[in-house]
Amino acid sequence: MPCTIGHEFSGTIVEVGEGLSNFKVGQKVAVEPCISDGTCEECKEGFPVMCGNLAVVGFSGWDGGGGMAEYVCLPPKNIHVVPDSMSLEVAALVEPLTVPWRAIKASGFKAGQSALVLGAGPIGLMTILCLQAFGAGKILVSDPAKGRLELAQSLGAEHVFDPTRDDVGLISKGICDGRGPHVVFECAGVQSSLNTAFAAVRKRGTVLGLALWESKATVDPNEIVLGQIKYVGILPYVPGDFQEVINAIAAGEIHRPERLISAEIPVEDVVSKGFELLLNDKSNAVKVLVEPLSNSSSVGNK
Repeated sequence: MPCTIGHEFSGTIVEVGEGLSNFKVGQKVAVEPCISDGTCEECKEGFPVMCGNLAVVGFSGWDGGGGMAEYVCLPPKNIHVVPDSMSLEVAALVEPLTVPWRAIKASGFKAGQSALVLGAGPIGLMTILCLQAFGAGKILVSDPAKGRLELAQSLGAEHVFDPTRDDVGLISKGICDGRGPHVVFECAGVQSSLNTAFAAVRKRGTVLGLALWESKATVDPNEIVLGQIKYVGILPYVPGDFQEVINAIAAGEIHRPERLISAEIPVEDVVSKGFELLLNDKSNAVKVLVEPLSNSSSVGNK
């Protein structure tokens, strides 16, 4: 079935269903796009994103509209009120920020520990912001795009590397007490990046897989066994993550995420100034916010 795309978005409430006293017309909200049935075992165990009957706003299984529509109808559990002081532009970034937020929590990361982020795309860059909120010590970032590395540094990465030129695994170990980073966040989804993750991480460290892969990868189980390395796959998000991210932004712990917004465009320019920008300028473009209508108060991105 056709659907209106857009799953990372925010908006303003214009109508409230009967009996929903917690919501008011005019409130700003961030949208949680994964709609679960709430009855399966995955849902009952606190992992609704793994629901067997999952619908995703802007993707499939939901006919109430997506982020690029003027109006979207959603269940109350899927909208999260944000403070009046938070802009709709920043609120549109809440959903993708929950991805690294959940990954960091799942990794067991502790304040003061070191982290290596492989891939400085949108999720990798957001991982930097979230690591700072968790009190990270050294933050290292690897990416082949110069523009992305410069942005990573401006966001707080202490060391950046070009994997086409640098031996990231070896250098990372040297920087991190000769042992390697405590946690490696693999955000690139390519074999060379995965190899680097296991080459860099310290013994008894953790490799977090955040990327979705377009092809199969190979892993040497002996590296995991002999190094007692934890290799963890992660999906966003569990109940509570959205509110935690909203609170962290409001408190300034996730510092100025609007720096990741590359452009704001009307929906009529979404192809020429949105999709094509993201496809042709990957070194610099990160998040493009799309205004569904020029006079609409809803904001969503790509």
